[in-house]
Amino acid sequence: MSMLSMDKFANNGTAKRAKSQYGTVIPAKEEIREMRHVIDSVPPFPAACPGGNRGPNDAFDCPVHDKGFTLIEVIITLVVAAILGTILVQFMGTSLTRSAEPIVMVQEGFSLSEIMEKMTAHYKYLLATDSAPLTSFKQDIENGNDDKKTPYFGDYSIKTDYITFSSGNEAPDTSGNNRILKVTIDKGDQSLVTLFTK
Repeated sequence: MSMLSMDKFANNGTAKRAKSQYGTVIPAKEEIREMRHVIDSVPPFPAACPGGNRGPNDAFDCPVHDKGFTLIEVIITLVVAAILGTILVQFMGTSLTRSAEPIVMVQEGFSLSEIMEKMTAHYKYLLATDSAPLTSFKQDIENGNDDKKTPYFGDYSIKTDYITFSSGNEAPDTSGNNRILKVTIDKGDQSLVTLFTK
């Protein structure tokens, strides 16, 4: 029964008397005032929930609906991620693919140093045992990268030349003295040059 209908009902004088919580009879108008006091103490209704649905726990609580991603938002996210990935690969690709080159260069350098140490030790042996050490040494190192021959020094490419120095400048030795042998060995991008003399 609404407030207006209660007031009308009371004004007509036809409201029935009732007992209060203390057992006393209350006049109809006072009873209506007490009812109005109870009604006024109830909190106001919240705004209507979207769709008219209420939450499962409270009759006056609107449920919270978590909104998902739309198809356009997902597509835009994928496109932006693809663009950023492409930029990252272009920026970092060369660094990543060439990051092992310094290690390879160091390994090749150590390998050449080891080969040259073997050659130097062999030349010292020829100096003590051979009558023409430089000539024999030249022949040995030119064939020393063939593992089927002895001595074998390792895997390398080689270039040998007899040279001389004129006024501090290097020049090919055309005199036939063959006193200085220039040995250049290569492996990969690394090269090592050593001079052997009589």
